[in-house]
Amino acid sequence: MGRNTVVWRKLYKLSDQLQKLKPWEYIWSGDYICIELAPDDVVYCIVMGRNGDCIGLSIYEGEEGYADLCSLSREYDDLEVTKYLMFEQNCLTWYMGDRSEVPAEQRAIIKNLGLKYRGSQNWPYFISYEAQYYPNSINEEEAERFVQILERLLDILEEYIHNHIDVQFEDNEMIYARQKDEQWIYESMSVPYDVDKFMPIELTDSGLYEELEEREQINQNLYIDLLYLNTVIQDDDFKKPANALMFIVVDEETEVIMHGDLLKPGDDEIEVVLNFFIPFILETGIPKKVHVRNPNVHAAIIDICERCHIQIDMGNMGVVDNIIDEMKEIM
Repeated sequence: MGRNTVVWRKLYKLSDQLQKLKPWEYIWSGDYICIELAPDDVVYCIVMGRNGDCIGLSIYEGEEGYADLCSLSREYDDLEVTKYLMFEQNCLTWYMGDRSEVPAEQRAIIKNLGLKYRGSQNWPYFISYEAQYYPNSINEEEAERFVQILERLLDILEEYIHNHIDVQFEDNEMIYARQKDEQWIYESMSVPYDVDKFMPIELTDSGLYEELEEREQINQNLYIDLLYLNTVIQDDDFKKPANALMFIVVDEETEVIMHGDLLKPGDDEIEVVLNFFIPFILETGIPKKVHVRNPNVHAAIIDICERCHIQIDMGNMGVVDNIIDEMKEIM
């Protein structure tokens, strides 16, 4: 991590102002604040903590960030799906926590800047989330981005807290901040339509569909899953530590692993799923049923399943969870 003391000092100053303002006492985590920093630079800010859970602020960038936000706003019955989506997001997050939660690099910066924090839940720290990587301390470039956004966001929050922004969050409105004639305008706007991050994939090769549909059905059911193991993988070829992401296929009857891969950062998850599923059907046949829960797995295979009359079960994946638990015990 760089040591541009000007940037870091400014960031902690803004953090202290945010902590003093306590916006989580006025705003729910489902209330969106959208800032148009430039015509092609839009961010969505989410304040956390009003429910009495962790205090924080998450920043999502652009359309992809909004799609991440939409995926996280849905409720899922399976905790593993929620964990997958948390690790699959791309965002910058500010937290208030205990000293033990602050990354070592940031504790060193706090010390070097001569700053003092005391007590439980009074230590600020900054985390970068990036899909397929383990959540880690922000770098200097991300610190500069935080400063840029917080400088505007703090003003927006103050205006809202003092009732200077007319917005009805409960009516699906959000605060929208933009510039006009070099002046900032804070107004209400309808929240954009929900975006599905995991749209079903359709093959472009119509001939391949015909080949798949011609295969005979076999008496076999599969569990197919993608899940994060929440385990750090260090590799000199990675730009930062990866979060172990496993693709696993299990036979329902024998509960034996048929296929397993640890993905590398940058691997296309849809491609990984299809590189197993298509050859399996071509070489072995059409399974009767496939158990899935992961939204990327579902997006990858749903079209093929419908064409080949494969039943998809979005039910319990306890068999996979048990296998993963056993693997973790020996890792």
